[in-house]
This record gives sequence, C-alpha cells and structure tokens, in this order.
Amino acid sequence: MAGLLVGALVLGPMADRFGRRTIVLLSVFFLLLFGVSLAFSPNIYVYMFLKFSSGISISGIIANSFVIGGEWSDSSKFAFCTIICHSCFPIGLMMLSGIAYCIRNWRILQLVLFSPLLLVLGMYYWILPESARWLMTQGRKEDVQKEIQRAARVNGRKVPEDLLDMLEVEASSRSGNMVDIFRLSYLRKRALIMSYVWFGTSMVYYGLSLNVGNFGLNIFLTQFIFGIVELPARLGSLLLIQHFGRRICQAGVLIFGGATCLVILAIPKDLPAVITTIAVLGKFAATASFSVVYVYTAELYPTILRQNGVGLNSMCARVAGILAPLIRLLEVYHYTIPMLTYGIVPIAAGGFCLLLPETLNVELQDHAELTKPENGRTDSILFDKQEKSLKGTKLLIGQVFTGLSFPHHCNTDWILTRGPNLTYEQQRNLTLPVNKDGRFESCEMFTPVDLDLKTIEAYGINSTTGCNEGWVYETPIGASSIVTEFDLVCDRSSFLATSQSIYMAGYLVEP
Repeated sequence: MAGLLVGALVLGPMADRFGRRTIVLLSVFFLLLFGVSLAFSPNIYVYMFLKFSSGISISGIIANSFVIGGEWSDSSKFAFCTIICHSCFPIGLMMLSGIAYCIRNWRILQLVLFSPLLLVLGMYYWILPESARWLMTQGRKEDVQKEIQRAARVNGRKVPEDLLDMLEVEASSRSGNMVDIFRLSYLRKRALIMSYVWFGTSMVYYGLSLNVGNFGLNIFLTQFIFGIVELPARLGSLLLIQHFGRRICQAGVLIFGGATCLVILAIPKDLPAVITTIAVLGKFAATASFSVVYVYTAELYPTILRQNGVGLNSMCARVAGILAPLIRLLEVYHYTIPMLTYGIVPIAAGGFCLLLPETLNVELQDHAELTKPENGRTDSILFDKQEKSLKGTKLLIGQVFTGLSFPHHCNTDWILTRGPNLTYEQQRNLTLPVNKDGRFESCEMFTPVDLDLKTIEAYGINSTTGCNEGWVYETPIGASSIVTEFDLVCDRSSFLATSQSIYMAGYLVEP
C-alpha cells in the first residue's frame, strides 16, 4: 500500500507531463520486473522492497489506463469506458482465487501471475494510443491528427481532411502541477472533498477485503464470492450513475457500505453465513463506490490537471489502504473498534459528497477556469503562459501583474559600433536569426564578429549564441514587471515559476 501511495503521488503528475501512454508502458515494464523478482526474494526485507516497488508500478497502470480510455471517448461515454476497464478487476480476482487454490507455492504463484505481463507489454506497445485530449493541451496538432486517423482506421471509418484541419490546439501550453489545483477555490474544494471520499472508499473496501479470513468461511471461497459480487457491482454502477447522477450514487453507496460494517457488529459470531452475506453486500457497495469515484473524480478535473487530481485523491486512498490493516490491531482494546472505524469513515464521506457538483452529461473540461463555471459560462482560461491580453491581469492581480511577460529579443547593440545609423529593423535583420514561424528568435542572436558592416551585409553571419549582453523588451510605456527587471526569460525563466510556487506555498497556509 505504501508503494501504491508513492505511485499515486508521483506517476499522476508525470502522466500529465510526459503523457499517459508513456507512464502506462513504463509501469507495466517495472511491474513485470519487480513482480517476477519477487519469486526470487532471499529474505523478507528484499520481498518488502519489491512489493513496495510493485505497488508504485500498479498505481501508474490503474490511474492512467482508465484515463486513456475515457479521454478517447465522448463525454457521454466517459463513465462507460471507465467502468468497463474496471470490470476486469473482478475477473482477475476470481481467477486469482482459483489459481492460488491450485498453486500453494508462493514463489511459483508469483511467476505464474506476473510472467504474462511480458505479453501485455508487447501488446500495449503496439496498440495503446496516446490520449488525443492530452496531445491537444500540449499543442501537438500533428500528433493529434495521426492518432485520430489511426483510431478511424481501426474503427473502419475515414476522417475528412478538412475536419482534421479544424482541430484547435493550444499554441503554447504547459502542464499543470499539484499547486495549480489548490490555486483555484473551486478546484481546491473538489480536491479536498474527493480526497476524503477516496479515503473513505478505500477504508471500507480494504476493511472488508482484508477481513475475509475472519468471517468464518473458507478464505478461497469467500474471496471468490467477493470477486463474483464485484462484477455486477461495477456494471450496475454504470446504470445507476447514468440515471441518478454521480453525486447521489457516490453518496449512497458510501453510506450503504459503511452501514453494513456497523450491522456486522450486531450479528452474533456463531452465524458466519449471515456475517458473510452482510459483508458481501458491503463489498458490493464498496466496489460500486470505487467504480463511481474514478468516473466522478476524472470528470471534476480539467484535462491539464486530471492526472494530478486523480493522483492526489488516489494517494489518500492508499493512505487508507495502509491504515486499514493496522486498524484491525485495535481490536485488542475492543473488538468493535475496527468495524466502527470502517463504518463511520465512509458514512461521513458520503455526506461530504453532497457538497460536490453533478457532472452527469457535462462536457469534459480541458483547462482550469478562474472561477467556477456558471450556466455553462467561462470567465477565462488559466495556464496559457504567454497570454498578453489585459484580462489576464484579473488573475490574482498581485502575482500575475508583477510577473507579466512581454515580447523580447537579445540586446544586439554591438552592431551599432559598425553602423551607428542603422534603423531598428536593419539592426534586427542583421543580428537576429529567424525561427520556423518567421519570427525573430527570443533567446538567440548571431555571434558578434570582428567584421565591417559591408561584409556582414554581404555574407551574413552563420553562427549563433545566447543573449550574452542581456535582452530588449517591447513593453508599453510605463510598464514593467519582475520579468523585465530581473531578466526572467530564456534560461532564467524557471525563476519566475519558482517565485510563483513560493507564493502559492504561502497562499496554501493562509487562514
């Protein structure tokens, strides 16, 4: 569970930065490596380390595979794709019960369970696409078109070229990070509530799953029954959330799952069949809650922050997974404490769900908005780093205004010693290279040479260098910022992001 926690915290942001497909492939490879290595563990310490590493890899697979499927689907089909992915879990759980029953040697069991991942890795490498939505947020229009054409070929369809040309992607975009979620009040509220919802969901799920040996029946049979009940729970949750909505269903299954844990306390221990039946109902609710929470969480965050949000919330679920087996140790003080905890926590989480917005039939967001959307209206978009319109000054005025960016290029006054009467346009043409977009480079200039002006005009300069003599900014009269004051551009631009992060660190602890 500790590995799952670290994986949720680390691999979610990595997927938003490097892409969903890359992280899934990397996670499958490492799960294969660590899973097979488990079979050769010489001692418990190596075993625990490999289990920890495997947990990190599993988080990367779980958190990203369903997002790829969901982001490739229409908003109305997002829940369907997510739950179909999750419906494979109970199939694996039932197979695991049977395989474990037949193979009692744990080393051989490890090899049997993890060796097939080699085939999975090869299959994923050839058929798994990158998320088109993620590519669009990165401004990679050509890659988006290729992936869409590839998907069309698989489905036996043809996409008109003029339709592909109409795709609008971000000209310049950067990946969001965890701090950006807490920067906006409505996202901060969603993140905090969903973190507790994930915590409560995981608490009741693992609380019941890990207590399977205490319900009085054969552990293999009970685990197999748990696997059987998970399949209708996951598929049935799709019908429920499509009819009643995400919020009500999420709250309902959490409250029901918590209530079953409390009811178990009232059942005499000499009735194991009754206890197991109640536990199966609780497992049904907990499983449905996990299916709904993945759909609901992904729909609450914009694409550019989706993996950060899912990773943050999933991290809280892993904390609950770590605590769930430890809570069982509290029964030495009183036998009711574990089940009381497993019951009360999800019931409270169900209540908090009612504070969240409904996302049924709502179009998936690609970017975070400054204020919570009302009646489908959007005020403006965050994360366009090079936004230059005045409405950008409305973004946390103190921070954004002091960090405004302006068009800039290298200071090339050295050429004026060869020709003091050069116009500004002539100076730029002789000293600044042009990029593929036909614009002057912002962070490079032609290397100063010891030649006269006529020779430079006739033959030009072939080599380039950085802005060794500083920059020139095209700012409106009277305007300035810390960018122009401290030259926070080009190879120094990271200082701007650092200053913003430091500001947000203070903002997070504001009363």
